[in-house]
Amino acid sequence: MWSYPAESTAADPLFDGGGMADKGIVFVNYNYRTGPFGWLAHSQLSEEFEKVTGSNSSGNWGMLDQFAALKWIHANIEAFGATQHILYSNLTRDLIVGAIIESGVRDPHDPLCTSLAEAYTTLEDALGDVSSIAEARNLSMEALIDGATGTTRDDTIMFEAVLDYYAMPDTYLNILMNGLAHDVPVITGNNKDENGATYGLDISHAEYLQDLNYVKFQCRTVHY
Repeated sequence: MWSYPAESTAADPLFDGGGMADKGIVFVNYNYRTGPFGWLAHSQLSEEFEKVTGSNSSGNWGMLDQFAALKWIHANIEAFGATQHILYSNLTRDLIVGAIIESGVRDPHDPLCTSLAEAYTTLEDALGDVSSIAEARNLSMEALIDGATGTTRDDTIMFEAVLDYYAMPDTYLNILMNGLAHDVPVITGNNKDENGATYGLDISHAEYLQDLNYVKFQCRTVHY
């Protein structure tokens, strides 16, 4: 199961899984919600969610999509020639036997995870004159995306994972210290040249060299 990074999609040709399939690996790709559609928390959404789940929480819609994909894999993967076999949520217990987490190591103090109280302000901060979920639902998809794009608070992307005590049962640090994380092997870190070295598949060799020479020129200019 492959989860694409932020600001991407399962349709990106970089993540088609062909290389893994050539090696006999059953590759599962899927889409999950991102931006305001995946991470918007609001008190009115929490009230709606409580009627369904009993948990007064909201905001981790993209994470719940990922959990749903895991459950789908367990129910259907044998049809694709594989056997049944997100690490900190009780909602995913017994669904995985290992994980690879790339592009850095998670800080135990949750710098990218806000509280529900903090997250409840993101709708007003991003869209200004919209203060209720009913008003937001009357907006077009484009208006929501335009309002959220580029909106930051203290250099941190506003729509992010939320400590809701449902999808995320506790802080990452508390889960580790109390031995509540799933006991499965994990590989984490960075890949060689991954930071800034990846180009789209539609760029030519000449265009790549042109960009590379431009970067070199800029570096020399700054240095001198």
